[in-house]
Amino acid sequence: STGTAHHFSFLLNTSDYRILRMDEDHDRMYVGSKDYILSLDLHDINREPLI
Repeated sequence: STGTAHHFSFLLNTSDYRILRMDEDHDRMYVGSKDYILSLDLHDINREPLI
């Protein structure tokens, strides 16, 4: 872990997001949005993403 995760507020339309990869082995979903890639927790999708 590099400790480089930052909090961002995304005010983008939901059509701006693309699911890039579902990693069920690590319980993560990777989502692309403009200039960012988000790593979301599959067990709590509302939890703050890793960027």
